[in-house]
Amino acid sequence: MICLENLERRNRQRKAEQTIENSKDQTDHRKYQGNVH
Repeated sequence: MICLENLERRNRQRKAEQTIENSKDQTDHRKYQGNVH
C-alpha cells in the first residue's frame, strides 16, 4: 500500500512538472512568434 501511495504521489508530481513545462514552452513560443512578426 505504501508503495502504491508513493507511486501515485510521484506520478502527480511528474504531471504537475509536465504541465508547468508545457505552460513555459507555450509562453516562450508566443514570445518567439511575437518577435518574428
